[in-house]
Amino acid sequence: MDKLDSKPLFNIVSGITILCIIVGSQWYLCPDIITRIIFTFHIPVLFIISGYFLEIKSTRQTLLYTFRTLMIPYFITCAVIIAIMAVRIFFTGSGFTESFHELLLWVWAAFYGSGVDYFTPAYIRMIGSLCFLPALFFAVNITHLCLRTRYAVIGIVLTALAGFATSRIFWLPYSIQTAMTGTIFVFCGFMLREKNILARLKEAPFIPAVCFVLSAVYIAKGGGRLFMVNNNYGYGIWDWLAAFCACIFLFYAAMLIEQHCPRLTALGNRIGSHFMLIFCLHLTELNCFPWSSLLICFNEHRITNTYVQSVLFFVIHILLITGGLLIYLLLRRLHPAGHGKNTLTTESGAAPVSKRVEWVDMAKGTCILLMLYAHMPIDSNIRQIIFSFHMPAFMLLSGYFTKNCSWKHFFKSTWKGLLLPYFGIEVLVAFVRVWRQWLYVGISMDTTVSLLRMQAKIALFGMSYSSSVFTDIGSVFVIWFVICLFFARMLFIAILKLSREKEALTCILVAAVTITGWYIGTHVAFLPESFDVSMTAAAFIYAGYLLNKYSVWQYLKRYPLSIVLTGCIWLLQIQKGGIELSIRSYPLFPLSLAGAVCGTVILCLCCQMLSRYTIPTAVLKFFGRNSLAVLGIHCIEAQFIHWEGLLLNADVFMQFLMRMICICATLVLWIAIKTFFQSVILKTAR
Repeated sequence: MDKLDSKPLFNIVSGITILCIIVGSQWYLCPDIITRIIFTFHIPVLFIISGYFLEIKSTRQTLLYTFRTLMIPYFITCAVIIAIMAVRIFFTGSGFTESFHELLLWVWAAFYGSGVDYFTPAYIRMIGSLCFLPALFFAVNITHLCLRTRYAVIGIVLTALAGFATSRIFWLPYSIQTAMTGTIFVFCGFMLREKNILARLKEAPFIPAVCFVLSAVYIAKGGGRLFMVNNNYGYGIWDWLAAFCACIFLFYAAMLIEQHCPRLTALGNRIGSHFMLIFCLHLTELNCFPWSSLLICFNEHRITNTYVQSVLFFVIHILLITGGLLIYLLLRRLHPAGHGKNTLTTESGAAPVSKRVEWVDMAKGTCILLMLYAHMPIDSNIRQIIFSFHMPAFMLLSGYFTKNCSWKHFFKSTWKGLLLPYFGIEVLVAFVRVWRQWLYVGISMDTTVSLLRMQAKIALFGMSYSSSVFTDIGSVFVIWFVICLFFARMLFIAILKLSREKEALTCILVAAVTITGWYIGTHVAFLPESFDVSMTAAAFIYAGYLLNKYSVWQYLKRYPLSIVLTGCIWLLQIQKGGIELSIRSYPLFPLSLAGAVCGTVILCLCCQMLSRYTIPTAVLKFFGRNSLAVLGIHCIEAQFIHWEGLLLNADVFMQFLMRMICICATLVLWIAIKTFFQSVILKTAR
């Protein structure tokens, strides 16, 4: 069967959809039956269309393409809304403090990306239906990831259920939960194309007829209140089914229009081909125009009939959108866009192949996930097992690749890999701290300067915990580990240079530095930059160095009894109290170090065996390669989101799931921004 020529058809569907979105935005004036008909399908069809055009490419290509087509319009529209609201606030004559606070609320709304207002635990202003752009971005990318596996249906169903369940507890940023439930619609759209179902509708018109009847019965029985904006599926699975049936009928109606109504086809094709522009303009005027004041004005002039008000509002919407289109065309004429090669979808934009050791990334991914889980209110015995090796493992794996290099090369690599991320995260922490103060407490320059001075001091000292000597310096939180790793590597390279890589002398120097760091941390004071821990961690760097130098893995695999002995040492260390670097807890110091090394060795062996399985390998590699970004996101969310209050009645599993969704969504957005900047902005600059 021939494939369907889909471009005119989907332009007509998009044109109908945008008109329904405009009408649906004034739901409080429309008759209930019209509102329920529109809300049955007008947002799900966007997800289905996105799925129809989804192709299984590299993850990077899909990420870049969806970021360009969905997130860039979202950022631009948010910027325009904020600029217009700034002008509007200026002319209202409000005081500086009130005006600035109002702008902060709009910036916060743009960042959070919520479709409705929330008032607990703090006020979150909605950005309106514009939230569906980040929701579509995440939905398409999640579906694409699932389609790259053999268990796509299972992955999508579990994702949708997790999105629905967590939305009952708390609404997360970026409308990620809307995206998770919307993956079902994206997947349905993908299957429509793969099975060529739309082309068969012409030959089997009874299918859209059945879909129409099912949708009509659903609406007649009170359905049509599917609010994807806050995952309100009042009729459960029937909302999904009715939405899909209504979309099938809509596609069939568009086919009939295309076949029998050339003028409507031309109009729908013109509107649908500019769907994104019209959608963004509509959301701009919907947020910025004083609709409530206009409604009051109508009532004062005795225009109280809701049908008349609805028609007038619709006409004003169209006029404002038309004005926006004219301004856009004028700006485009003044600054014509270039017609260079599309760097987003060509093979030249493919990511360079990096030489990374797979099991090392998997080990790092395992450790960063265990760290996140260990920071939950979990059983103390499980926490002790995790802490017995997870931070030393990062040190050891870093030492695995450490060589005696020049100081210039060392500082160049560590500046980019450790110091720049450390100070970048601290700048973000300072920004969030000031932002929260301004948004929820009040704007005070003295308080702002005090907060910035305090955060700068915290960042420069890099303390894991307040010291008995430096009592006025607060903790830098989990990011202390990054600056600690920098100094540990620096110390070990200095030892290699002093010993000229002679094994006996290197061992003596490492032992001396390690014992000195242990004594200072446990008997004197916690040093700035956690330098005493860096001295102790030189032993872990050295252990990793030796593992690589002597190919210990081959020996362990040749003599399985040695693996058993390694595991026994690790278990003994756990029984005696384990190790916790941040608080300088080293029960039976030599055993603490040896047990941490043995635990890391067991972890690495497990990852080497697990690398034969595709899905665990892909997941752990992803988190391992982005472990520093995950650490930075965790550093911010754990400090500034009051999870204990938000998830008061949730069990540990649900708390962990909620936090992982938040962290993963932020991580994907960060990767998309970074990749877009590297692939497009920097390439254009060159």
